[in-house]
Amino acid sequence: MFKLLDKIPWDKIKKEILESTTRFPLSILCGIALAILYYLTIHKYYPWIEFEKYIFTLQIALPIFISAQLIHETYFKEKKLLIYAVSVLLLLLYFFFIYNIEYKDWNYIKFLTILIVAHSSVSFVGFYKEKNNAGIYNFNLHLLQQVIIGGFYCACIVIGINGAILAIDTLFKGEFNHNIYIDTFIITLFLFHPIYFTSQIPNFDELNQEEPQGNKFIEILVKFLFIPFSIIYFLILYAYGIKLLIDWELPIGWISKLCIGFSAIGIITYVLNTAYKNSKNNYHKNYSSYFFWSLIPVIILHFIGIFYRIDEYGFTEFRYIIALLAIGLSLLTIYFLRSKKLLIKTMPVLFSIMGLLIVIGPWNAHQISLYSQASRFENQLLKQNLVVDSKIDISKLNMMDDSVKKELFDNLQFFISRKNTTKIDQFFPNELVEKTIDYKYDYSSVHPYSKFVDSLGYHDSHLYNEQYVWINDEHYLNEIIELKSYSKCIPFDLEDQTTNEQINIKNKYLVYNKSDSIPVIELLLSNNINLEGSNTAKMKLKCNIQQTGALLILKDKNKSAKNMIGNGADAVAINKKVADQLSGADFDGDTVM
Repeated sequence: MFKLLDKIPWDKIKKEILESTTRFPLSILCGIALAILYYLTIHKYYPWIEFEKYIFTLQIALPIFISAQLIHETYFKEKKLLIYAVSVLLLLLYFFFIYNIEYKDWNYIKFLTILIVAHSSVSFVGFYKEKNNAGIYNFNLHLLQQVIIGGFYCACIVIGINGAILAIDTLFKGEFNHNIYIDTFIITLFLFHPIYFTSQIPNFDELNQEEPQGNKFIEILVKFLFIPFSIIYFLILYAYGIKLLIDWELPIGWISKLCIGFSAIGIITYVLNTAYKNSKNNYHKNYSSYFFWSLIPVIILHFIGIFYRIDEYGFTEFRYIIALLAIGLSLLTIYFLRSKKLLIKTMPVLFSIMGLLIVIGPWNAHQISLYSQASRFENQLLKQNLVVDSKIDISKLNMMDDSVKKELFDNLQFFISRKNTTKIDQFFPNELVEKTIDYKYDYSSVHPYSKFVDSLGYHDSHLYNEQYVWINDEHYLNEIIELKSYSKCIPFDLEDQTTNEQINIKNKYLVYNKSDSIPVIELLLSNNINLEGSNTAKMKLKCNIQQTGALLILKDKNKSAKNMIGNGADAVAINKKVADQLSGADFDGDTVM
């Protein structure tokens, strides 16, 4: 055993760790900070929402600081502090101005887009003056190999350590917190992998700048995996395009996502194949020669699919992104078909610019979507002649067919879900506009515009009942929940399913309807439930169940509750899964306080 340990190259490992921490110290510190923050949130010391902003910024900072160091080493060797100062300034710009928790979906889109751009920048920032492909190809091929190798090492470490923990827990009844398995993954991902990866980033003077250098492993991947799958995927799209021509139909909206995914796989294959395109093997040569020609029908199908959806339903953030990617693919195809001097770095540079267009400026995806949907909302009102003196005439609206009301109502929810109705305020009475100023966009109340447009309750399934309290484990994590307004508790298990009319509770059904409803005030599920929606008139409940074992707190006046638990005193009931987590709790008559 000790002889095996002696064979480990400890001196080389120490040297690589030292090189990594001295060359990329800020990136390593970001990894350490991320591991700490994830630990605190996973173990519920702090709610995720308090640290989300810091976690997102640090994840972007990690590749940004790598890019800053590469720029310093390549072009600005005497201006290291300036380069890092600019990097910090960009991160502060994201932290204070770009990050915005108000509309979560858009916030996540911005984060993921900027994160992709930050990682892409590592691939080309050291080569923006280069006029040949050899250096950037060899550099990125080396990085790709190290990502794969580092990922394999991480997987081995996580599996090995977690396997040992599981064995100790099972054999010796260690009773470890189940989060320890996630801790191992987080520590490995944000401590080991950044150190290993940055230690393998080559210096630019070590690279071959003359010829792209492939290797046998990548050649096998390209020849037997990437190229065959690319051909299969494109043939599927071609077959679907032929089907549309025969049936003379327009493509479904999903086709644009397929076009993006298959094109991305094809482009990655094209880049990896660069080192082999001049080989004697026609297999590699033909793929490089005809790939961008084969991309043209896919792009046409992509354009038809996405712009048909936009014409019908207007822009949303995702449709904007998909449309922009279609334009980017078109520009890339034109460049590679027309240019005599092809530079691979054009790909990451182009898509990084597009990524910035998506999230920054008045042309960003969110703003364009708001303008588009506001125009669509206005056109709907004018088409149905519902505007009188620049305001919606509710008497005319109430006389419209349900289809018209539903279309208007659905369009209105676009703005409410994004917590921004400013672009359509002009169509609503002034007293309603004033109410929206102080309106808190939560799921326990109905937006004034929703009540106005849906005053007859035709589409109450989109609304939220004021009797329900929108809760999640983050909100109540460090907060004592007062039970004094409730008198009964019913223990029950929730199956991993939801229906529109009822929830199965221990083989009994509690039916939610307008005439005989159960006034549920709160639904608690061992910190593991997310309420996705609750409706008003029919009082339906929709839950995303992650774990069984819950408490349903009901008011005293509830007849169904009284029938189920009788006239017992007030109590908090738990099931066995919850009891197993309490020290000394079992079901042999003990009392737990």
